[in-house]
Amino acid sequence: MEGHVCWTEARSASGATSTRDSRALALDYHYHEFDKLVLLLGGRATYHIEGRSYPLQPMDILLVSRNLIHLPEAEPGMDYERMVLWIDRDFMTRHSVPGSELSDCFTLTARRGVHLHRPRGEERSRWRARFEEVEAAAGDRGFAAPLLADTCVLRLLIELNRAVLAAPEEADPTAYRFDPKME
Repeated sequence: MEGHVCWTEARSASGATSTRDSRALALDYHYHEFDKLVLLLGGRATYHIEGRSYPLQPMDILLVSRNLIHLPEAEPGMDYERMVLWIDRDFMTRHSVPGSELSDCFTLTARRGVHLHRPRGEERSRWRARFEEVEAAAGDRGFAAPLLADTCVLRLLIELNRAVLAAPEEADPTAYRFDPKME
């Protein structure tokens, strides 16, 4: 439904950019030099990342590390509403402490070979709230707005790292399939 497009874009001092939209995409396989988080709000989409396909469910969080070849694919005729947060790796490095690298969630999901965090139960609404906090703070123009935006990104990254670290090593077998285009 192209008439129902919600688009908001804001940039924080962190180099993080958040986008919310429901546009269908017509992209080729590509990669980025930054890390990306995608929160599916609704609709049907499959993300192809390095030989695996992820049929997304609402509130799934996709972790796309920098330089990974990927392709989002929305189901034709279906809404695909998502929030996307692009994060500069230097920002994560600057705000990490020894033993707690903010990029660990990307590293761990890549090592496990499953670039997806699938929240369950009440955790699902919490993730939407965290992404919306980043979006609101990035658009804020009040006192110390860039600091607030960065703080919201940091909170999201800390909580996501905790969730990924607590997740079982073995992925839900329904979370992905091998992409026949890459075999």
